[in-house]
Amino acid sequence: ISSVFGLWEPKVSPSNTTEFQLHNIAVSIIQRFNDDCDKNSIPAESRFELFSKRYNQIVGDFRYTAQQIVGPINVGEAVSILSSEMWWVYGYVVVPTSDILHALGPFASNTSKWVDPYGGTGYFALQLDRALGVQIESWDRKRRHMQWVPIKEQDATTANYSGVDVFVLGYPCCSYECWQGIRTFTFNNNNEGRMIIFLGESRGHYCGSDEMWDFLCDNWDFRVSHRILGGMTGSYHHLFIFTRKGLQPDNDPCVQYCEGDNSDNSDDKKKVCKCPQLNCFGSSTAWK
Repeated sequence: ISSVFGLWEPKVSPSNTTEFQLHNIAVSIIQRFNDDCDKNSIPAESRFELFSKRYNQIVGDFRYTAQQIVGPINVGEAVSILSSEMWWVYGYVVVPTSDILHALGPFASNTSKWVDPYGGTGYFALQLDRALGVQIESWDRKRRHMQWVPIKEQDATTANYSGVDVFVLGYPCCSYECWQGIRTFTFNNNNEGRMIIFLGESRGHYCGSDEMWDFLCDNWDFRVSHRILGGMTGSYHHLFIFTRKGLQPDNDPCVQYCEGDNSDNSDDKKKVCKCPQLNCFGSSTAWK
């Protein structure tokens, strides 16, 4: 990890000297955190979760260091700069391994092929591989300095999804280009793909668009919702699972969740079990 971080540079250009200094400080803070993880043998797939738990302390360290070099910096500016660099290392969502196992474990198969076509740094693909032992590729249109797994330079909209069983859609932006790969996966792979895993904020927040959610509801069955507790302040993150319409998996986990599941998310799961009878998702407020 450390050797890879040595190749990583702040994403901001050096045109503004003070801003560039602040981004360099943010990079050094995140590098120091990862060095500490190396020394304490913290596995890579657990680091973002640990980072989020220490976030307030890390913001304080950043502000203190910045003040020594460039002068006082308010909390809002510190959070903005530190978060922008953090996202270029890990991605946008922290997902504890326990949540991956609980929500996705019943659906996982180490003989199926998964792909994360908007993989970014590949951190979520790394987590899925370590937690579930699945065969997963991570793609993106542009490879970045930081890569937790090898990133294949590939456009999700023109990709060949032959043999791909599971499409991972992680934290898509609202524009069409951030999610249109699911159209290709849905219609251009001879109906091979059986599942879409969505990670991010629910309908009515900042992931995807109404067009995206309508497309998923029209072409896929909504199976499971799992709220990701914790994470960064103000987040409403979920893992949603969609299966191809008409495909009823054996030992359907949806049924299991409806029977005697006393977890914190049991109410959500009972709603999801009835989702074929619902107007997919209903109102956006139900999934905050």
